[in-house]
Amino acid sequence: MTGPPTPASAAPAADLPLILVADDSQLEQRYVGRILAQNGGWQVAFARNGEEALAEITRRPPALVLTDM
Repeated sequence: MTGPPTPASAAPAADLPLILVADDSQLEQRYVGRILAQNGGWQVAFARNGEEALAEITRRPPALVLTDM
């Protein structure tokens, strides 16, 4: 028996809001990405620097950008 669906499993990934995590530390990216994944309900993208972040924002505008944790 399973519990009620979580927000992440209730909607297709394309319908979930996107959060962009921009940080040069791969450790911080993994840490924040894991927290967001465990709490569900978001797509998560990563950028290593401002240039990558701007390119990602242009390609797929996020609902939220988290920078330099």
